Amino acid sequence: MYRQLLQIVSDGQCHTVFDLLQTLGLNQVMLKKQFKQLKSYGLNIVQPFETSYQLQEPIELFDFDTIFQAMHYAELNFPELQIFDVINSTNSYALAYENQNHPFICLAEYQTAGKGRQGRQWFSPYASGICLSVKYTYEQPLFPMSGIAIAVAVTIAKTLRELGANNIGIKWPNDIVWQSHKLAGILVEGIQEHQTWTVVIGIGMNLKVPAHTLSMIDQKWTDLWTVLNQKQISRNQLTITLIKNMLHCLKKYAQTGLEPWLMDWQTFDVLTGKQIQLETPQGIIAGKMVGIDEIGRLYLAGHEQPYISGEVHIK
Repeated sequence: MYRQLLQIVSDGQCHTVFDLLQTLGLNQVMLKKQFKQLKSYGLNIVQPFETSYQLQEPIELFDFDTIFQAMHYAELNFPELQIFDVINSTNSYALAYENQNHPFICLAEYQTAGKGRQGRQWFSPYASGICLSVKYTYEQPLFPMSGIAIAVAVTIAKTLRELGANNIGIKWPNDIVWQSHKLAGILVEGIQEHQTWTVVIGIGMNLKVPAHTLSMIDQKWTDLWTVLNQKQISRNQLTITLIKNMLHCLKKYAQTGLEPWLMDWQTFDVLTGKQIQLETPQGIIAGKMVGIDEIGRLYLAGHEQPYISGEVHIK
């Protein structure tokens, strides 16, 4: 029900209680309860007057028809699309969802238990970013799945650069950063069944994070609004572009492996040549990063063994 309420107040204008009750067919107790729920999702809802409500800043909600039609117009192998107002995690849902070996796209306005790398939680206030998961199946893959995270990270970085976002970087393996602040995170999860590999790529990207939620984020971060110097962009159009580019990337990876993305990786890489600490299940390893190999594994100077995963900190 609160989706209908949000569609009314998403313009950021002042709306009277009387008009809202008439339009929605609610009583005052139900209306107050819905606004309380929306506030818990990180929306900044105020009452300029006792008899009115206002969303402090306008928001752009996902539009199913706009996104669905754009994907099918592009002939992207007929992906299936689902959009949720609230979900625990788009990645968890996509992993469990039984699609018929064609791409599956899951979007959410808000996640109650968004998943980040290394078991962390990804927090994004309602409709302030993009919470997106893409599920893709490979029949008898010819290339290691370890390189997909790098290919997707480069694809997203290039998409943002084409929007006008300068100084975008990638922190191995797949954090999108700007001036050492995290702009987007990528989580890759997979399922192997016989000769088939199914991957789910989750993307969490900050578009315009409300100032009143800053204390809820426990790391150095930024949003696209800041990176683009407060240039307004369409959330739906960026989502469409990301989906198109990701699906083309995943299809191409099956044919080529990581090789086509390695040169661009060098452009965006922010770690090579730096002294880093790598947290692995075996412990913390320190050294100078010298680059990655053809399947995306990290190499440290003086270490023969490449590393396929871990959390990196710059010393």
